Amino acid sequence: AANCSPNGGTLICTVVGGSSGTVASIMGGEYALLNQYSDVEINATGSAVAAGGVGPRGFGIYVDSSGTLTADNILITTNGSTSDGIRVNKGNYDFTILGKLTIKAQGSSGDGINVANSNGAGGYVHIAGGGAEIESKGGIGVRANITSNSRGNKIVIADGAKITTLGTGANSSAGQGYAVYAGNRDRDTETLPLIGTARVIIGDNSEISTAGKNAHAVYANKTGVIELGSTKITTTNTGAHGIAAEDGIT
Repeated sequence: AANCSPNGGTLICTVVGGSSGTVASIMGGEYALLNQYSDVEINATGSAVAAGGVGPRGFGIYVDSSGTLTADNILITTNGSTSDGIRVNKGNYDFTILGKLTIKAQGSSGDGINVANSNGAGGYVHIAGGGAEIESKGGIGVRANITSNSRGNKIVIADGAKITTLGTGANSSAGQGYAVYAGNRDRDTETLPLIGTARVIIGDNSEISTAGKNAHAVYANKTGVIELGSTKITTTNTGAHGIAAEDGIT
């Protein structure tokens, strides 16, 4: 379990990653505790570890069950390698945040929100509160990866979102630099499941920006689908497209 304690009206939770970390990421068993507060801060230090004796470590929130967070304001800060603000890695889970979400992923290859390949079923993350602010220094802002199941992985973000990345774009297995990403890089189109098995939907009056070379703001890769409301898109470096889409061999 994470180490959580109140400071005035704010609940502050600490997560410790790395091979010697002993404090697990926020998981389903702690949603009820977080929902007792209107303001929640989650601080994750050290690199992310997906499994271990104390559970996944280094992620801000590791979604291991369906649930809803009701706090008015949730701030997640991570600084370790591959340390995502919100990570879904398996299971048929629906996870919702009702209030204002702010994520600052400061480590290398650390994503703001990462709904990854799942084991037999997709994951769904719904940021229902408006005005979400998501920044990744070295990873991807919002990422829905492909899954072998037709239900798919899906991220929905309400109106007024601001999504920013600072790093160089890289279509590698880790993935870096892109602000909004959906799809898959490893398999060709003819071997993939139905179109839309990785999907990101972002509401009106949103802003998406990147700062690095080759860092596309919106990148739909092999069968990924990205749906935008009215959106301001800004890229400021060489090789960085505002909107990019890529198919496989077919």
